[in-house]
Amino acid sequence: MYQSRFKISNLLLLCIFSLMVYFVGCQAISIKNMPPVFPPPAAEELAPDVTVYNLAPDISVDIKPKSDPKHPKITMQKEDIIVTAQYWRRYDLDFLYNRGGMTSPFYYEDAWHQSEKTDVFWVTITNNRKKNIIFNVQKCYIKDNREDEYLGLSYKDNEKRLLYKAGRTKDIDNGLKKSREILLEMKAPTGEIPPGVTIEGYIPFYQIKRAATDLMVVIPIELEPDTPLGRYKTIEFQLPFKHDPAIRMAQPAIVRR
Repeated sequence: MYQSRFKISNLLLLCIFSLMVYFVGCQAISIKNMPPVFPPPAAEELAPDVTVYNLAPDISVDIKPKSDPKHPKITMQKEDIIVTAQYWRRYDLDFLYNRGGMTSPFYYEDAWHQSEKTDVFWVTITNNRKKNIIFNVQKCYIKDNREDEYLGLSYKDNEKRLLYKAGRTKDIDNGLKKSREILLEMKAPTGEIPPGVTIEGYIPFYQIKRAATDLMVVIPIELEPDTPLGRYKTIEFQLPFKHDPAIRMAQPAIVRR
C-alpha cells in the first residue's frame, strides 16, 4: 500500500514538473520570437479584431499592417508629410540578407561592442506638399529615457563599421552592394524628395543600450521655403517606441542560410 502511494506521488510530481518545464519553454519561445523594440500599447484594451489605435491625434499604431504583418508600424502625419517606422530585429534581417555568398549589411557579432552593433528600422516618407522636402539620414537619431542618443548611420558610416570589424571579403562586399538597394538614404541621393513622392528603406542606428526602456525615433525633415528669400524650416517627426532588455537578451543567434 505504501509502495503504491509512493509511486502515485512520484508520478504526480513528475507530471507537475513536466508541466512547469512546458510552460517555461513556451514562455521562452514566445519571448524569443518577439521584437525587443515595439510600439507603446494602447491606452485602453482593444477588441480582438482591432489592430490600429492612436497614441496622439497625429500618431497612430498598426499592430499588423496588411503589407507587412510581422512588423508593427507607427505613423505620424503633419505639415502634409507622412512618416512611418517599423523595427526589424536581427533575426528577420539575417533571414533575408545573411545568406549564400552575402553577409547582411547590418551584421554584427554578440561579442562586438555596443557601439559597433546596429538597430534597424524600415522607414517611409511621403511628401504631399507642393514643394520639395529634404531628408538627411545623419540628422536622424534615437533618444532613450536615459538621455542617451544613437545616431543614424549613412552608407559610408555603415561601410566603415563593417570593414573595421569584419574585414573586406566577397561576402561583405556583396552585402554592402545590397545595402545600396535597400537603404532609405539611397532613395533620395540628393536628399530632396519631390512633391507627391514616397520613399522607403532601412535606416540603421547605433544599437540601443540594454538599460533603455523608452525610445523616441526622431526623423528631421527640412521644408523648402515658400518664397525665394524665405528660410528653410526643420520639423521633427518623433515616433515613440518601447524597449525590453529581457526580450533582447532572448533573441536567437545569427542566422545563416
